Amino acid sequence: MLSELKLEFLIAKRYTFTKYKEKFVSIINIFAIIGMALGVATLIIVMSVMNGYEKTLLDKILGLKGHLTITSRDLKLDNWEGIQDIIKTNIKEAVAVFPVVENQALAITDKGTSGVIVKGMFKEDIKQKISLSDGFLNSSDDSCKGLILGVSLEQNLNIDYENNGRVKIVIPKFNETMVGMMPRMKSYNVCGIFDIGMYEYNNGIVFMDLNDAQLLFQLEKSITGIEITLKNLYNTFKVKNEIIKLLRDNNFGNDKMVVVDWQQANKQLTDGLQIERNVMFLILSLIIFIAAFNIISSLILLVHDKMKEIAILRTIGMRKISVMRIFIMSGCLVGIIGTIIGSLLGVLFSINIERIRGFLESIAGVKIFDPMIYFLTTLPSDINIEQVIYIILISLLLSFLATIYPAWRVSKTSPATILRY
Repeated sequence: MLSELKLEFLIAKRYTFTKYKEKFVSIINIFAIIGMALGVATLIIVMSVMNGYEKTLLDKILGLKGHLTITSRDLKLDNWEGIQDIIKTNIKEAVAVFPVVENQALAITDKGTSGVIVKGMFKEDIKQKISLSDGFLNSSDDSCKGLILGVSLEQNLNIDYENNGRVKIVIPKFNETMVGMMPRMKSYNVCGIFDIGMYEYNNGIVFMDLNDAQLLFQLEKSITGIEITLKNLYNTFKVKNEIIKLLRDNNFGNDKMVVVDWQQANKQLTDGLQIERNVMFLILSLIIFIAAFNIISSLILLVHDKMKEIAILRTIGMRKISVMRIFIMSGCLVGIIGTIIGSLLGVLFSINIERIRGFLESIAGVKIFDPMIYFLTTLPSDINIEQVIYIILISLLLSFLATIYPAWRVSKTSPATILRY
């Protein structure tokens, strides 16, 4: 049996990559291999980029926003020190627990204006929060009680924080004055610059000291919420229920208090990314499907070209199943080689995607990945091994299925009919 299979494989190999006059068939097979390789490589690259984009985006968002947020419907949380203490003591999954004052405001300088989200936090918490987002903080004076801005916002407002740059913060609350109602505003020194690699946050977040934020938004000793970062974001539902039970058992639970998880807070984003990834996988799988049709075409040409050889093989005693296996092996050989080449290309391209992007942008002089559109400042890539294996299996399966019909048809051909003509 092994010797028979070996003979069939040698014949299939010779038919697939002929060295003699039938060069046309060999060229068709080479194009089929290229088509399969491009299909597999494209699918791996696109899925890796989408995985990396989703992972990096969520890491940036959740690093800065937290996996869970305890807040109240009137955005005024009292007794927050006690809540913070019991969570730190009882929730082992919690990496960090931050009291936060968060609200919208307008940042104004002599050279620019921008809408921002003001986040009031303790100085050490700000450093840890930026670190959880894999960000970078440049602060020249730890004793400074002013603002920490994102790099993009600093550029848009034309601020030089090293030379005592100042920013006026205007909030949507009003004070009654002699000339009428005036919005609350206050000027602050710029004490530092942060960069978390996400344009939206670099351009729209302003950090300040928690006590200054409480004073600015007239919250007295209250805060707007407590942000909790977990070891594993996929344990959020379980930890959320533990926190709700803990708050009730310690008489912190009331009708106004709510616990919001990251999936609720970012539902549109996560659902959109999931749908986009599934649709892209389906669409790009069609490239492999089309490449499988190339295998069918090449096999049909091969069968037509080798009719007399097939008839001779049948005449000297080769069984129908052996003839069928020869052409199945021939088609699968094309699919396997194309899949291997495509997998290697896809993985290598995905690993070096950021370098390739920079190279292409330098040649074309056009931004391929604009951070203002895609939110991130670098093109991310995350190769999912299970996904790569799944793509390889799909490619091999389609290659095998593409060989069945042509191989079956040739095995049914009568040698006498072929040799008669």
